[in-house]
Order: sequence, then structure tokens, then C-alpha cells
Amino acid sequence: MLLGALFLTATTAYTQPKPTTVTGKLLKKTWAKTLESYCTQASDYYVLSRPKKKEMILSLDADVDAPMFDNWVNKKVQVQGEWVNRTITPNPQSQHPVTPKFPNAENENATQCKIFHVTNIRLAKQK
Repeated sequence: MLLGALFLTATTAYTQPKPTTVTGKLLKKTWAKTLESYCTQASDYYVLSRPKKKEMILSLDADVDAPMFDNWVNKKVQVQGEWVNRTITPNPQSQHPVTPKFPNAENENATQCKIFHVTNIRLAKQK
């Protein structure tokens, strides 16, 4: 009985998070002097626009075909993935946004970003 309880505890502690599915309009943006652009760490990047909500910064999985994203820009899509927190510690020689200090950051100039890591994308069904 005790062995079974230990096994159950061990297996539930290491389960993968359930993927989240979100629907919105896929937009492609180019680099700008914004926190959103800085968080992507890329020249061109994608966001998911949802009515009455903040745009979601998207990060692509290696298995997701990036050129396919370009075909779906300005269309309603459904993305599946998970939220990830990214901490960016800037190079002192480079430009970076002025950010508030975070209590758990290793560097007082570190920037905390929340990005949606996409593992699957498809066109959303039109109503």
C-alpha cells in the first residue's frame, strides 16, 4: 500500500502540463524599440491578437513550420502550446528597456517576459 502511494505521488509530480489552446488573429510584427519586441529576441516575430485582451507574444517550436505562419498572417488561427517565463539579462553594451526590479532576478536589469510557446497551429473554423 505504501509503495503504491509513493509511486502515485512520484508519477503525478512529473506529469507534463496540459497544453493550452487559444484562438485569435495571427499578426506578424517587425523589430521596434518596444518591450514586446525585446522579449522575442528576434527581428520579426508573431503575436496572437484577441478581442479585448492583450496580444500574446508567440514563440515557435522547432516542429512548427515557420513559413506556414506567413501564409496565415491576418487570419484567425488556433494555437496550442504553453506559457513560459523568459528572463533576459542584457549585455551592458547593448540597448535594453528600462524595467522594474524583480525580487527573484539575478540581475537588477533583468527583464521578465511571458511568452506563449506554440507546439501546434491550424486555421480556426469560421462561424
